[in-house]
Amino acid sequence: MFLIFRRFSSALFNSLLVDVPRVFAKDDSLAADMPMPHFSVSAISPAPSSSSVRAMERRLRRARDHFGTHRHELLVALRLVNRLERDTVAAEYENWIEYENRMCRTMNAIQGGDATDWLSTYCGSCGQEANALHQRALEN
Repeated sequence: MFLIFRRFSSALFNSLLVDVPRVFAKDDSLAADMPMPHFSVSAISPAPSSSSVRAMERRLRRARDHFGTHRHELLVALRLVNRLERDTVAAEYENWIEYENRMCRTMNAIQGGDATDWLSTYCGSCGQEANALHQRALEN
């Protein structure tokens, strides 16, 4: 059973086409116009020389370092975008609370202080939120 599986997996592996990325070019360049070569796995020498193995290890290590650097830069950029978005939303919320407080003062002035229950409840919650925002600003 194992021998049959081994023959099948070997045949399947040899029939695959391997896509060699640009980062593994012989001259180690990342030329954008360089064609992406395809070759059969069976065309690879079964016993590569140790120098070719070391060269492949260097290219793989360099590629992994390159990917790691890009991953890190992307994460830093995403953190920056998240921080900017959070600050923008907070600023918009503060502006909205300030606007609502102005509207409440205007409505109270129009009604002469005789506001309905809903308006006094709403304006009271806006005032409390504005006070809390001011307290947080003072703490920071």
